Amino acid sequence: MTKKRKILFYQDQTLDFFVEGGIPLGGSAIESFVWMKSLHELGFKVYQFQKSSDNRILKNDMLWINIVKTYDDRIRRKWYWYWYRLPIVFFVLLRYRFDYLYTAIPTWETYYYGRLCKILGIKHIVRIASDNITSRRDGINQAEIDLIFKGISSADVISVQNVFQQKSIKKRIPSSNVVLIYNPIVIDKFFFKPKDKMGGYIAWVANFRDVKNMALLYEIASKLPSDRFKIAGQPLIPLEPETEDSLKKLKTLCNVDFLGRIEQSEILSFYRGAKFLLNTSKFEGFSNTFLEAMITGTPILTTPKVNPDEIISKFDLGVIYSNAEDLTAYLANLSESAYLQKSVNCVKYVGTKHDHIALGKKLIDIISEK
Repeated sequence: MTKKRKILFYQDQTLDFFVEGGIPLGGSAIESFVWMKSLHELGFKVYQFQKSSDNRILKNDMLWINIVKTYDDRIRRKWYWYWYRLPIVFFVLLRYRFDYLYTAIPTWETYYYGRLCKILGIKHIVRIASDNITSRRDGINQAEIDLIFKGISSADVISVQNVFQQKSIKKRIPSSNVVLIYNPIVIDKFFFKPKDKMGGYIAWVANFRDVKNMALLYEIASKLPSDRFKIAGQPLIPLEPETEDSLKKLKTLCNVDFLGRIEQSEILSFYRGAKFLLNTSKFEGFSNTFLEAMITGTPILTTPKVNPDEIISKFDLGVIYSNAEDLTAYLANLSESAYLQKSVNCVKYVGTKHDHIALGKKLIDIISEK
């Protein structure tokens, strides 16, 4: 009997998918969760770390995940990370003898975990989950970027979401093993079909923060008063001044509805009723919201800044707009036949390029070679 390979996902946010009362937040967590499902279905033994101070229990339908208890995050004394947390992580890795460690969001800590992997013979996979990791964006300064690159440079596999990330990483680490592999998504066959008419609301899905550019969302919604906008998400406290101001303005518009956070189990139903998914972000890596929307045949409205590898324009999956006026003019002239073709293209694209099992096999092939 072949021994199952073991992989530990080292990410706080993914735990919320598995435990009672969990509130999963963030695209990186969603992506990691899909990778975990994929590898589990393909025969891996998948582990999720949980702090010893966290007593939440697994959901009944999530018993396939293996929980690894680590440190108590309430212990915070001088130099605690080095004398307390790092040794505990070392002994956890030593005890379980994982084949792989998956780091979803590299930080300064990644360097030390990478060194532990080298000592113990564990292959380290680092996923680049956002473009801001690779350049000066969203308040990340050069010193922080340098620390991040020290952490990822020794990884056995550096997995990126798009060509921009791939070029940025290779520019800094020419000899690194950088692999481009798109985000996976579980294809729900119940929702997996194109639209049969052009109707519904314009959906906007994100947490409320500066990078999501709610000022542009307000500008677009105010210029399209005959369209209904449904906003799914919640504020990340503290709010930046511009985001707070835009939020107040949006609440004055009679064509805007705030739905709060939508459960992951309900998100495809939400997209199914939408005419478009609107993205206003200043940048993204590869948005999981795009994939979720495309499963339901919902075309994307986005700017040139958030068109990863130009897929939206290359495969005609929606509309690329430069500003609110540009988008308003385009939508006024969009025929139903052109819209329905975009919907068909969305379903075809996501089915052929992002299936979680197909990409899981690709990832396994890559990490097995290292």
